[in-house]
Amino acid sequence: MTTRQILVDTKAKISSLETWTRGALARNESYGELDPDDPKATCWCVEGALILAASRVGAETHLAALVALTDACERLYAMSPASVNDDLGFEVIHRCLDVAIAGAGR
Repeated sequence: MTTRQILVDTKAKISSLETWTRGALARNESYGELDPDDPKATCWCVEGALILAASRVGAETHLAALVALTDACERLYAMSPASVNDDLGFEVIHRCLDVAIAGAGR
């Protein structure tokens, strides 16, 4: 799996407001906090979704995806991915993901 694919999978995991959250890596239907890979998780923040998307790859590829997303967030908003996700919201974190995906190539 490539860096680009991890980012695409991350975006797909949080593709709607129902599957996205803020303030926790993942949550269940009752809004309780969970680990991103918990089968009861129903929504994720961008970092939780990235952890889940990268769970089947090595640390180097996971790190590359995190660096690409961090670079996009810092370039666009001078903030970390968690801060963009939690403070600026759903549409803005998706804008950062789009920039990171475009920069990751094919």
